Amino acid sequence: MLLAHPEAARFICRKIYRFFVYHDISAEVEQNVIEPLAQIFRESNYEILPVLQALFQSEHFFDPLNRGVLIKSPLDVAVGLFRCFNVSMPPPSDLFNRFAISYQTD
Repeated sequence: MLLAHPEAARFICRKIYRFFVYHDISAEVEQNVIEPLAQIFRESNYEILPVLQALFQSEHFFDPLNRGVLIKSPLDVAVGLFRCFNVSMPPPSDLFNRFAISYQTD
């Protein structure tokens, strides 16, 4: 019932666009990017994969104005570095013991 409304496809495509491209959606982007993606979404029986393929293969996705606009949080950077260098965190119980020891020695 929810997906029968045309706004549902546009809403989901806006979420996808904000996650992968840019948080601000202008009227031009709404008309030239979101609407075609929503049409693909409806025609593909509400499957996400064709929408993602269309977005990732579009010229808009590779536009120089859209590069580097998403800023990572410090947590994203730290987790990315841990994954890149295969650093593993100690178990949570060990973290508590380490904190308790360092608190007592300071």
